Amino acid sequence: MKYVYEDKTIPITQPYFRMPNGVEKDSICLVTYKIATEFCPFKRIEVFNSKYVPPTCDVHTSADSVSGSGGNSEF
Repeated sequence: MKYVYEDKTIPITQPYFRMPNGVEKDSICLVTYKIATEFCPFKRIEVFNSKYVPPTCDVHTSADSVSGSGGNSEF
C-alpha cells in the first residue's frame, strides 16, 4: 500500500473532489490534539469542522519545549 501512495505515476487522487465549505485541514499536535506549532514533535493532518477549530498547542511554544522527541514527524 505504501508503494501505491509513493509512486506518483499511479493516479489515486480524485481531481473532481472539492473540500466543502465549512471544512478545514490543518496539522494537529499528537500530544495535545491542538493545532500544531512548528515546535510540535509529532503531527498529523486532520480535517475538521470550521465551527470547531481547536486552539493552538500551548505546550510546544519554543524549541526549548521539545527535548528528546526525535524531531518533527508528520503522519
